[in-house]
Amino acid sequence: MNKVYRETVKGLAAYCTEKMPGTNYDRFYVDELVKKHKSQEALDELITKVKSIEATNCEDFVKDFLMLVDTKNQLLKIQKEKELAEKLAEKQKAA
Repeated sequence: MNKVYRETVKGLAAYCTEKMPGTNYDRFYVDELVKKHKSQEALDELITKVKSIEATNCEDFVKDFLMLVDTKNQLLKIQKEKELAEKLAEKQKAA
């Protein structure tokens, strides 16, 4: 890897950490993600797509990010967790 590529990866990691604080989508996640984008051009395209996400809150940004990076299983997991939390909240209201 060249220096420009490594700096680009660092920039993407910083951007993800800023937009998705308190999540697992940090430097370590980005390091694994970029292994699928070996060329500088592919990495630049990924960054352009990530920066084009227009979500106004962290939760929506995470959903859009996961759809973008094609981690369908993680998106389904988040959706199931949300549904479980909603059911629990309904049970607590009924009690």
